[in-house]
Amino acid sequence: MKKIIGLFVMILAAILLIISVAGCQQKIQTAPSPSPTAHPSPAPRLAKYIRMEAVFDKDDYPPKEEISIELSFTNITSEPYEISPFPPLVEVRADGKRDNVVRTFAAGSGNITVQPEETTEHTLVWDQQDEQGQQVTYGYYDFYVPDGGTLEDKAIVGGIHVLPPEGIIEKPINVGKSQTVNGITVTLNRVELTASGPRFYAFSADFGQLTTPDEMPPAPYAEYYLDNGTVREEDKVNIIGGGSNLEGQEYVWMMSMPVPKGTKELTFIITEFGGQEGLWEFKIPLD
Repeated sequence: MKKIIGLFVMILAAILLIISVAGCQQKIQTAPSPSPTAHPSPAPRLAKYIRMEAVFDKDDYPPKEEISIELSFTNITSEPYEISPFPPLVEVRADGKRDNVVRTFAAGSGNITVQPEETTEHTLVWDQQDEQGQQVTYGYYDFYVPDGGTLEDKAIVGGIHVLPPEGIIEKPINVGKSQTVNGITVTLNRVELTASGPRFYAFSADFGQLTTPDEMPPAPYAEYYLDNGTVREEDKVNIIGGGSNLEGQEYVWMMSMPVPKGTKELTFIITEFGGQEGLWEFKIPLD
């Protein structure tokens, strides 16, 4: 009797298994795969990048001298690229600041197609006048091509210095003076006066107080002015040399406004050093 009951249970289990498998197969068969969604083919695109550069006769110009700029546009992609409008708009910016545009050369009304690896050129002449027809002040000016039209790229293509009418001071000066503020000693070793602007070389052995295991301190900031006047230029440090395995670190500020002849004194002030505010002030006589 037990054998009959056991056999019956086995037969019943087999029937239930067959029904379950059939049901699963039916569900699989009755659930058709969705049709793939149709996507339109992407439209052909223009080349993505044009390399823009400028060539000048020289780096520094006296006042009122015309500045000739040879602009070049090179297609570095594998497809033809149409630049429209051509030539593109060009901005002249004082001190390299985007919000200090002194002159704008409007875009042309034509267009040009540049083949792969081909370069096209355009000559621009600036008379050093601003939008009001006035001579610009001496200093650094860059030439900026913004994106627009079919031109997808933007670039600072180059820059020049307009020199002061009285001329400039060009010479190296050994300073060797130190100032201590908030326990941080900074030594201004030397200053180099060039047509491209003054270079300030400072040194500090207290870099260990400015670093933490997790992060480096912010870049030091400095400014300078002439003959007790207003601030001529301010900027963060450009070069930091040395390291923890040396006696200290050298900090170099490369300003862009040259010092005109007739200046009696140059004042250089580090306003922030290693995240600490202070006035590490150095006066450099120029007589």
